[in-house]
Amino acid sequence: MIGRRIDKYRIMEEIGHGGMAVVYKAEDEHLKREVALKIMHAHLAREAEAVKRFRREATTVARLRHANIIEIFDYSGEGSDVPYIVTELIQAGTLADLSKRQRVLPEEVAAIIALFIARALDHAHKQGIVHRDLKPENVMFHLDGALKLMDFGIARALEEMSMTMTGTLVGSPVYMSPEQATGQKIDPRSDLFSLGTILYEICCGQLPFDGDSPPLILRRIYEGVYDDPQMLRPEMTNRFAAILRRLLRNDVAQRYQSAAELLKDLEDYLATTLIEDPEGELRRLLLDSDSYLKEFNGRLVVWLEEKARSLSKRKPAEAAQLYNRLLLVKPDHAEANTHLQALLTRRRWEKRLAYFGAFAAAAAFLIIAAVQLRNHNDLLYGLFTPPDTDEEILYSEVNYSQADDSPPTGITPIDGAPPSEAKAAVAVESLSKPVLLKPKNTIRIGALKKIPGKGAAIAGADFSGTLRVHTMPWSDIYVDGRKVGQYPLDASTVFPLQLPAGKHRVRMVNPSCVPLEKTVEIVRPDQSIEIRERLELLPAMLSIGNSQKAMLFIAGEFKGYTPFSKPLEIRWPEQVSEKSVEISLRKEGFVTETRRVKLKAGQSTEVRFELRKL
Repeated sequence: MIGRRIDKYRIMEEIGHGGMAVVYKAEDEHLKREVALKIMHAHLAREAEAVKRFRREATTVARLRHANIIEIFDYSGEGSDVPYIVTELIQAGTLADLSKRQRVLPEEVAAIIALFIARALDHAHKQGIVHRDLKPENVMFHLDGALKLMDFGIARALEEMSMTMTGTLVGSPVYMSPEQATGQKIDPRSDLFSLGTILYEICCGQLPFDGDSPPLILRRIYEGVYDDPQMLRPEMTNRFAAILRRLLRNDVAQRYQSAAELLKDLEDYLATTLIEDPEGELRRLLLDSDSYLKEFNGRLVVWLEEKARSLSKRKPAEAAQLYNRLLLVKPDHAEANTHLQALLTRRRWEKRLAYFGAFAAAAAFLIIAAVQLRNHNDLLYGLFTPPDTDEEILYSEVNYSQADDSPPTGITPIDGAPPSEAKAAVAVESLSKPVLLKPKNTIRIGALKKIPGKGAAIAGADFSGTLRVHTMPWSDIYVDGRKVGQYPLDASTVFPLQLPAGKHRVRMVNPSCVPLEKTVEIVRPDQSIEIRERLELLPAMLSIGNSQKAMLFIAGEFKGYTPFSKPLEIRWPEQVSEKSVEISLRKEGFVTETRRVKLKAGQSTEVRFELRKL
């Protein structure tokens, strides 16, 4: 192909290839400029559907005019024997190339890259276009430092939903959103999840969702199983970590709802950092990433020093966070170590004084209240004495929802009192023991109605309904004491589960979680019941074996001084049973010791330290 001419374009060299086409560097002989010529594979050019998708890429991207989206110059046309697309030539490499050279980027630099990608997505989404295959290979850099989002080959306009091939998994699995992985409806929020995956990878040095096979990867994406970014990068700020976590929410309603919303958070975050010229910073990164990152870390240390000093008196808590990050960036920083210990000591005294003040105020209030109440016994009696009432006793709608308007027969009066006195007895008892509480674990499905010819009883009914159970994380499912399967591994073979009429106990068990039990009731033919639950993770218990007085940091957060009299409870917000955490023990005059430990919810782990003198 080298040297071949296609229309007015002379092919110079191959610069890339993919599943649909090969990309060549070419010369436009009419305009005398170098371009990228994307030629469709010959075997695909014979398939009408493939040609249709290729044409759609050209027309889709041609609608986009943005500084951070690659520009299309020309298209071969539908009747051409060699379908091709001509775009501007980008030669400074991709984000994937940069990520290979620099495994981990500072969060501020990663935020700059995310900012430009978000600007491109915001423009595309406003045109009704979802990329659907966002990954580092599709983020390119121009020689002048501009970031360009490319390869909308499998993007689809929202109004062209019918053109998607049924049953086809399109996109790169490790960067997919949960809804894309499970074949659900795709919208702009799916691109934001993929951007979160990219951002996590370039900040933490690993993918949030990975595995030995695509099914395992997709399961982890669906369940939201990933290591918290601050556990991998303890120096990461809370503000930036919050942006990452929100991008990676597997529930679309909790994710960023638009690229514009993400852009605001990124711009607000960058305004609090040392970044003043995002374009200039990106340009210097691309020219020489090694030199730039070395220089950037030097600037970061100076900035953190100055910022922490300025906040040490006015906002000691924020200053402590800055000094803590400074120590993580530069562990041997003597000033940060001294100031951090002083700020933590000051903080403890402030808390003690605050507790003392609150205790004194509460004691004064109680004394005044006691004096006032002593002179108002009649008022107190009136407040707590129930008024006379002639209302009928009410019964729980869950227990008696199928009964007639009259209360059920056969109720024994309280303490053997005559029927005429039973009502008053219940009214008095209700002051301390309400009788209308709905059972916590009973699911009431719709409005319960009497079944014709059956009266109020359904125990002998011959109809059935179905049950579906979804949990996060996984769980063993028991129905009426019998294990029926595990979700999600057995979801396709077990559910929907047929249940006969009546009440049934559904129990969800995961050894790392608090067991959860629900009661469901089948009250009508073909009734469908669905349970969706997030199980509560048990805390992991961590014992620190160290007899020296030293500062303990877990995932970059100060936890106190060793030794501890009892194990520490470690919890995390994600629905994952295992977490890798970085534990550091620091003491002035001693070598700081840091270890990475894997904790499991509901289990105990012991870590022993012995610090050595410098």
